[in-house]
Amino acid sequence: MVELYEHARPIQLSNLSTAPVSRGQRPCAPGTIRRVPLARTCRECPAVPARRHCARRLALPGQAPASVLVPLGQSVPQTPGQVGPASGSFKRRPAVKKCRALEACVGLLAVGLVLSGCAATTPVARTHSDSVVLQNDLQYGTVSGQKLLLNACLPKSSQAPTAAMILIHGGGFDSGTKDFGGMNALCSELADGGIAAFSVDYRLAPEFAYPAQVNDVTDALAWLRESAQVAEFGIDPERIGLFGSSAGAIIASSIGTKGTGSLTGDGRVAAVVAMSPAVDLTENGLLLGDPSKTAIDSILQYLGCSDFTDCSNSREASPLYAVDKTDPAFYIAISEKELVPVEQGKAMALALKRVGVPVTLDVKAGKRHALELLDEATRMRIRQFLIENLVDSARRTD
Repeated sequence: MVELYEHARPIQLSNLSTAPVSRGQRPCAPGTIRRVPLARTCRECPAVPARRHCARRLALPGQAPASVLVPLGQSVPQTPGQVGPASGSFKRRPAVKKCRALEACVGLLAVGLVLSGCAATTPVARTHSDSVVLQNDLQYGTVSGQKLLLNACLPKSSQAPTAAMILIHGGGFDSGTKDFGGMNALCSELADGGIAAFSVDYRLAPEFAYPAQVNDVTDALAWLRESAQVAEFGIDPERIGLFGSSAGAIIASSIGTKGTGSLTGDGRVAAVVAMSPAVDLTENGLLLGDPSKTAIDSILQYLGCSDFTDCSNSREASPLYAVDKTDPAFYIAISEKELVPVEQGKAMALALKRVGVPVTLDVKAGKRHALELLDEATRMRIRQFLIENLVDSARRTD
């Protein structure tokens, strides 16, 4: 039996298989959704153009966690705050004893370099010259004369088509880039762990309103699935997931719930990780908790509306109202007292659970928002989620 000894620092691995295996039944994380207090809004942080110095390195807990020996394929121990489909709907499938599960988890165990800032300060990503191929500023499209770019982070030693993640930055819809708020570091770390990662730019408000942002990331997804890119990057077009932070989590959730039917269809994805998502952008949804005026203005700007009483697309832009039983598995992380009302994450988890879609709701104490939620425990849970729903799982076709 191959074993993984987990540390707070990266574990370097190579030459591990990344071919998919039979999925079996969908995983089901037991537990219930806890009722928790409300918090506020849906943006990465208020836009403060004059400040360019507040991005900061995410600090791990003061006391280093004890090393944990986890046999390959064994699920990471579950903790309160996670929920799955209704009891009896699905059984957790047996642990998959494949070497590539070990490779896939490394990147998420090692995201100690992730940044979360209030301005578009370019983070310093770790260099993985021996294991990662970096390709920056690749053009995936052009809209209204504006080039749409992405950064690619590719596992250097991949032996077979690999799973992939599209990373969607935050910034309140009116700021941020593919290099913003730690996306460079996360991109590199995922590739170091065997998952191809692509951090994308999208058009920003107020010049461009919904659905421009959703359309842009959907175009990036379609571009990656073209035969030329599949061959060049060595990715499996049927194993692509989304990772969204704050505003990016809204976009990821929108694409994840868009459409119905087979997840192998155009525009559909295999899994969604949403860090601090707002999913109900209607007037009723934003009145949950105590959202700030800044947050409300940000959503209205995204929707291209001046007032919710005259905003016909607010429901269409709300992922909550698009949930159906064919949607991909979701991992939702959110804090009790952060910028986004925790009821937003709770509502999404309940909606997914009702229709039998695998979902993990990870509620944290405190005020951490978006990528600030990526502490060691959260990285471990996301690692297990991606192993089960992206790396070692065949596509669902129901």
